[in-house]
Amino acid sequence: MDEVRLYIINFKSIGMSINDVWLDESENECLCCGGCAAICPQVFEVPGKMLVKEDVDFCQFELAIKLAAENCPTEVIKFD
Repeated sequence: MDEVRLYIINFKSIGMSINDVWLDESENECLCCGGCAAICPQVFEVPGKMLVKEDVDFCQFELAIKLAAENCPTEVIKFD
């Protein structure tokens, strides 16, 4: 648990600002596992295939977006 807290503190100190989130299936396909929506339902939904919700302020959910991307089994969640 201490390692996770340290990671969160270090991530927030970077000052990264996410402006865009998308699904990139150029190499792999989304498995529709729903992991992204479980981690960050404010940004992701999986009605069949993962969708990024429109009109979301990604800056408010930066950590959750990064965690969703890191935990995606096919690594198709991208952000900038």
